[in-house]
Amino acid sequence: MNLLKIIILLVLSTLSQCIEYFSRYKNIVDHKNNVIHLKGINFFGFETSCNIVHGLWKNDMDFYLDLLHEHKFNFIRLPIAYESAIDLDIKVNNHCVTKDPSFQDITVRKAIHMMFEKMKDRHIFMLLDIHTLNNIISEKPYGYDYNNIYHTDFSEGIVNLIQEYNRHENLLGIDLKNEPHGDITFEEWESIVSIMIDKIESSVDSYRGVYFVEGVQQPPSSAWGGSFSTMSPN
Repeated sequence: MNLLKIIILLVLSTLSQCIEYFSRYKNIVDHKNNVIHLKGINFFGFETSCNIVHGLWKNDMDFYLDLLHEHKFNFIRLPIAYESAIDLDIKVNNHCVTKDPSFQDITVRKAIHMMFEKMKDRHIFMLLDIHTLNNIISEKPYGYDYNNIYHTDFSEGIVNLIQEYNRHENLLGIDLKNEPHGDITFEEWESIVSIMIDKIESSVDSYRGVYFVEGVQQPPSSAWGGSFSTMSPN
């Protein structure tokens, strides 16, 4: 596992056009060691029954991306349902895109490609995030026993996303798991992260982005994915 490609999820603002990204001393840098500052948002919707970002029933996609660009945002975290990550040919819900006909009657696969291209024109990075499983945020990166889904399957969803979208220069990285919580310890989470990254890198050796790794829920805090207090200094 390349430790330089693991980055703790931080509140991260200048876009640098580059092909490869790393984490170094709590910063994201490009291949020339230039620090990349990020100012971003979550753009929810792909993790819901809409299968597309929210708000396209009110305005078109260009309206929102132009607004972000105008206010100097250069980073979008895109939450996606596990089910869509595995099957990118799920259709966008037409009822959710009534103000943007260009996203009607297309698949999730094409919709995300279109977003990448529109964002690139505005110098905006993308972070992909498998956000939910069966419409919930699971405690760990796998489902319950009756689903027969384990962390290797989350890895397969991530691999599927990287294989499909790795060609886009503005793919900054992957958030490995949204908000780990419950009784998961940092030691357990660290082991799972190592397994996931090994599988990803053995499947997609051309991946050039970074891995965003959130924390865990550390009692007595109620913040999901927010604690690094038990993380090993090594």
